Amino acid sequence: MTYLLALIASQQGVEPLILACLVCLFSTFTALCLFERATATTGLLRRGWVAGSAITIGTGLATSNYINLLSHQSAAELSRSLHVMLGSDAIAVLMAAAGLSLAIRFRRPGALIGGALLGLGIAGSGAVGLMALHPEARAALGSGDPLLTWPIAVSLGMIATYLVRRHHSLLDRLTAAIALALAILVTNFVLAKAVELGGTPPAMTSGLVIDRDSLALVIALVVSALLGLGLFGAILDHSLSSRALREAQRLRDSERRFRLLADATFEGIVIHEGGRIMNTNAAFCTLMGLNPHQILGVEMEMFIPKEFRSRLHRVLENTSFEPEELTLIIANGDRLPIEILQREIDFEGRSTGVIAIRDISERKLAAERIRYLAHHDMLTGLPNRVLLNDLLAAKLNDLDLGHGKIGVLHLDLDRFRLTNEIHGAAVGDRVLRTITERLHESLRGHDYVARIGNDEYAVILNDIDRPEAAAQVAEALIRAIARPIEVIGLDLESSTCIGIAIAPDDGTTPEQILRNASLALQKAKEAGKGVFRFFEASMDDRLRARRMLERDLKQAIERRQIEVHYQPLYSSSKNSLVGFEALARWNHPQHGHIPPTDFIPVAEESGLIITLGQAVLWAACAEAATWAAPLRVAVNLSPAQFRHPGLVDSIRAVLDGTGLEPERLELEVTESVLIEETGHALITMQRLKKMGIRLALDDFGTGYSSLSYLHRFPFDKIKIDRSFVAALEQDSEAMAIVRAVVAMGHSLHMTVTAEGLETHEQLGFLRDLSCDHLQGFLLGKPMAVGKLFDFMEGSQVNAALERMAGAA
Repeated sequence: MTYLLALIASQQGVEPLILACLVCLFSTFTALCLFERATATTGLLRRGWVAGSAITIGTGLATSNYINLLSHQSAAELSRSLHVMLGSDAIAVLMAAAGLSLAIRFRRPGALIGGALLGLGIAGSGAVGLMALHPEARAALGSGDPLLTWPIAVSLGMIATYLVRRHHSLLDRLTAAIALALAILVTNFVLAKAVELGGTPPAMTSGLVIDRDSLALVIALVVSALLGLGLFGAILDHSLSSRALREAQRLRDSERRFRLLADATFEGIVIHEGGRIMNTNAAFCTLMGLNPHQILGVEMEMFIPKEFRSRLHRVLENTSFEPEELTLIIANGDRLPIEILQREIDFEGRSTGVIAIRDISERKLAAERIRYLAHHDMLTGLPNRVLLNDLLAAKLNDLDLGHGKIGVLHLDLDRFRLTNEIHGAAVGDRVLRTITERLHESLRGHDYVARIGNDEYAVILNDIDRPEAAAQVAEALIRAIARPIEVIGLDLESSTCIGIAIAPDDGTTPEQILRNASLALQKAKEAGKGVFRFFEASMDDRLRARRMLERDLKQAIERRQIEVHYQPLYSSSKNSLVGFEALARWNHPQHGHIPPTDFIPVAEESGLIITLGQAVLWAACAEAATWAAPLRVAVNLSPAQFRHPGLVDSIRAVLDGTGLEPERLELEVTESVLIEETGHALITMQRLKKMGIRLALDDFGTGYSSLSYLHRFPFDKIKIDRSFVAALEQDSEAMAIVRAVVAMGHSLHMTVTAEGLETHEQLGFLRDLSCDHLQGFLLGKPMAVGKLFDFMEGSQVNAALERMAGAA
C-alpha cells in the first residue's frame, strides 16, 4: 500500500491529478444519479437509464486515463493509440452495464455482486488498455503491488452500488461517487505509473499526429459536453420524477387516509356504478357478514329483497338526497332494516354513486318500544285508554258493515285504594296483576281487556248476539275477581262493579260507548258491591242534568249565592250552648232548595269544592267574630281542601282577616283524608294545632281504621256518625257501638259529639252515657245568619236546654 501511495505521489505536477479527480467525481456522481433514476422505472426506460449510467462511468474512466497518460507520454504517442483506448473503455462500459443491471434486479446480493462486476470492469479496462499500448508491460502488471488495484476497485465498486441502492440521500450518493471515483483513479494512476517504472517503452504506431494541448482540449470539451448533458438529463428527470413520485405518494396517502376514514365510520359505504358495487368499507362488510371479495362486482339489488328493490332503484335514480328505508339480506339469510342515502362523486375519473347505509334495527326496536309503551299499561301489559279507543273505533267501523254488536264493560275495583295504602304499592301491584290474569281467564279468546285507570278496566266483547251474553260475562268477571287473592301470606278480598253499554244501540263512537258504560258503572256502584248494570237512556239524562248542575253551581259560587246556615251544638254535661256548625246551603233561582247531598259531590268532582269551602270558611269565621259570647264555630273540610298545599296559609289569612281567635275555630275532617295522605295529613294537623285550632274526626265509626287514626293524629273531638244515633232505638249493636265510642273517647281525653239527634229516647240514652256534646233537629235545625241573633237571644235555646234537662 505504501508503494501505491508513492506511485501516486510521484506524478509530474498536481494539476493533472486534480483535474482527473474532478472529472472522475463529476462523472461518477452523474452516473449514480442516472442509476438511481433507473431503479425508479421499469422496462425499456430502465434499460436506457442503466446504459446511460454505464456510458457515463466509461467516459469518466477514459477521461481520467487520458489525463493520466498525457502527463507521462507525448500527444503524438497518445493520438496514435486512440482506437486502442476506446476499445478498452468499451469493456468498462459493458461490465458497468452488467453490474448495474444485476444490482437493480437483485436488491441486496445484487448490489454487492453488481458492484464487484463494476470494479472488475474498471480495473480490467485499465489493464487491457495499458497492455495494448505497451505489450511488454504484461510482466509489470501481472505481479507485485499493481495486483492490488483489482481488489481495491472491486471493493470500492461494491461500496458504491450498496450505498446508492440502499439509501437515497444526497450524502449517500456523494459518498458512493467518491468511492467509485477512487476506484477509477487508483486503477489508472497506479497501473500507468507501474508500467512507466518498469521501463517499458511505449508502442509507436503510425497514424494521425495531434499536438498535446489540442488533444487535451478536445478531450475536455467532448467529455464535458457528454457529462454535462448526462447530468442535466439526470437532474431534470430526477426533478420530474421526484414530483411525480411525490404526487403518486400524495395520492397513495390520500387514498390510505380515505380508506382509514371510510373503515372508521360506523355506517356502511358502497361505491357503485349503475348499481354494481365497485368498492366498499369494512363497516358494510361487517354488516353483511361477508368479505370484500364476495361483495365487489355484485349488483346491489342482489342483497335487497324483491319487494324493496323498487325503493332501491328510486334511491339510485334520486337526486333530491332523501333517505329511504328498506331491508338488507345479510349472509345468514336474516333481514336487516336499513336506511340508505346516495350522493354522486368522481371516483377514479368516472362519475359514480356513493351510498351510505345505516343499520336502523335498534332504532326500529326503540320506536316499537316507545309505540308499545304509548299504547300499553307498563304494570299489566294491557292496552291503555289510547289503544282501547283505537280498537273500539275499528270494531265500530266493522259494525257499520253489518257485523253484529259489541259490548263494552267498565269495571271499577272496590277498596283498592285502601289496599294500596295499608299494605303498600308492591302488594297493590301484585293484586292488579292477579286481577289481570283472572280477567284473561274469564274472557273469550277474541275479546279485549284494557286498563284505563289505577283500578279501572274496560272490556270489549266481540260479536255478541244479545245483551244476556254480556250479562253472563259480567257475572263471570265479578265471581273471578271476588275470589281471595293470596299475597305475601295475606288473603286479600276484592270486588268490583260493572257498567255495560251495547254498541251500536248505546252509541256509535268510542267516546259515546265509554261514557255510557261509565254511567252504567256509577249506577251499579250506587246499588252496592258485586253488581252490574246496563246503560239506560235515563242515565244520559241524569248526566246532562249533572253537567247543568255543575255549571249553575259555578255561577252560584261566583255570584255568592251559596249561603251558610248554622246548627247549634250543646254541652250535655254543662247543659249549655257551646257553638254552631257552619253548613253550606244553596237556594237555586229556578229549582229552589238543592240538598248538600246533591251539590257537594258535584263540587268535589269538578274541583269547585276548594273555592266553595274557602267561601264557607271565611263567612263562618266572619260571622263568629261578631258574636258576643265566645262560642265556637265548626267548619267541614273536604278531602280536596285538606290536600291543597296552601290550606294552612289560607286558614291563617282567614283568621287574620276576620279577627277570630284560633281557639274558637273547629275543623272537621273525615277518615278518607287520613287514608289517602297519611304523611301529609299528620304534618298539616300538627301545623293547625300549633295555631290553636281544634280538630274533630267526623263520621266516626264508618271508616276502616278509626282506632289507629285516633292514636296517631292529634284530634280534640270525635263525632259519632248519625247512622248509629238513628239506629239506637232499634239496633242493639248500634247501642253497643255508641257506648264503646263514648267510653273510648273519654279514655283518650277527647270530646265526644253525637250528631243527628231527633228523638227524646235518643237524647236520654246519650245523656245516660255522658256524651259530651249533642247536635240534631231535636235541639235545633240549621238556620240562616239572619235568624241566628234572635235564636241566641230568644227562647229557643232555653227550650232546647229544658229538653236536655228533662232527659237527665
